[in-house]
Amino acid sequence: MKFLLLLLIVLPAASSQAQTVADQKLPPEAIRLMAEAQAAEARADWKAAEQAYLGVVQLLPGSAEVLVNLGAIYNREGKTAEPIDVFKRAAALKPNLFEAYLNLGVTYFKTAHYDGAVSSLRRALAIESAHVQARELMALSLIALENFKEAAEQLEILYAQQHRDPPILQALGQSYLRMKAYDKAGARLTELVSIVPNSAPAHLLLGEALDNASESDRAISEFRRTIEIDPRLPEAHSALGYTLLKKSDLD
Repeated sequence: MKFLLLLLIVLPAASSQAQTVADQKLPPEAIRLMAEAQAAEARADWKAAEQAYLGVVQLLPGSAEVLVNLGAIYNREGKTAEPIDVFKRAAALKPNLFEAYLNLGVTYFKTAHYDGAVSSLRRALAIESAHVQARELMALSLIALENFKEAAEQLEILYAQQHRDPPILQALGQSYLRMKAYDKAGARLTELVSIVPNSAPAHLLLGEALDNASESDRAISEFRRTIEIDPRLPEAHSALGYTLLKKSDLD
């Protein structure tokens, strides 16, 4: 079964860390460069922001917050190796800096290094356990690693905290499907289709859960609804045909 993730990855911004640095007593040149970097960020001039932050790093090599700012800009520029390096340096300088681990986890996730993402986001959650994006990204990384049991456990924590948006419900349903916990999958996916009633993937997944739970009539209904919404989805036609075949409805 192919996973159809709905998650929108939001890159953590550098601005909060910039404010943390700005609150410190800095050399005048560092203050000037920080202002220059923030102005460049405001106009989405990532290259200028990078150069300004590099200047601050030279003046303040021991500032973990500045390194996080620089890494966030590298991410905005689409770089991969550079942000990982500076986020690691920031975490080494300040082991309890949540933003270093969160940004590192996001970067690992974006580059499909899921082991690194899980490790980094686990550290982030040890510092801020209520952070929704960190837990959701860790769950999705666990899914990518086919650790569906722990992924479901992490997502159920969010569910219990009333975070029941479509990406979380879909990831939960898919995890339970892979665990063959079809009743749990059906419950979460039923809730999903109530929120996004015109989502073909949601109805398809619910149909799969119902079919595996031996509720073939309801499964057929969900597969037909999927095809109504998106008749070009081959998985829906295949699933419907296979379910009808099992019912000996050969015509």
